[in-house]
Amino acid sequence: MSSLTIEKYREKEGAFFDYLSKNLKENLLFYAVAGSVSRGDIIPGWSDIDVLVVIQEYNKKNTSFINKALLRDSSNIKIGLTLFSFDDFTNIKLFKDPKTLYSIDLIDQGICKPKIIDKKTINSINKIKKISVWYNKDSLASIIHSYKHALFPINKYDEKIVYKKLVTILKIILKQKGITAHSYSDVVSISKSKLNGFDIKLKTPIYIMKNLNTSLRRYNDYVKFLAWLEDYPKF
Repeated sequence: MSSLTIEKYREKEGAFFDYLSKNLKENLLFYAVAGSVSRGDIIPGWSDIDVLVVIQEYNKKNTSFINKALLRDSSNIKIGLTLFSFDDFTNIKLFKDPKTLYSIDLIDQGICKPKIIDKKTINSINKIKKISVWYNKDSLASIIHSYKHALFPINKYDEKIVYKKLVTILKIILKQKGITAHSYSDVVSISKSKLNGFDIKLKTPIYIMKNLNTSLRRYNDYVKFLAWLEDYPKF
């Protein structure tokens, strides 16, 4: 099992934020922690620290500080950074990825509370919410594509990546049916009770981390999930 703790996650995120705010200063327009860290259901050794950041503009100085912030810590905790410039983020004609749209939804629900936000960014978030959602068919197609990409070929298969994308797909399908679920355990258990034909025996993230050497034994279950998806949206 991992020697990482929830406290180490919080320390790393705090140090990352402090470095960016100190060095980017007024160029840091928006900073929010999303995902499991914002929800308080961190799985040490499995969870990433998902951060949504908007900077004033893409330039050498700003991106240099961001790279230094990402590289200065030697822990095995990954920071999953989603980065936008202000013009990039506020351009509503540019498609926002499902992860960004999900983070915006968490902010709207009060689950994710930005540490830095300015009025112009708030206005953009409100516009984005009106025209796009993280659980639409485009988002679902995008995640399914990346799921297949992570699953094949088998010699490059990373179970952690595949598992996370599978749960995201289920989360989207549930939301399309008006059901909200966030944590891995909630998504899987609710899917088994609410989605017709979903009987895939998924292990928990903790079990997977303890049994990395048996990953290939579970590979066919992830392929079976693709077969189940063929009946979409008849769940």
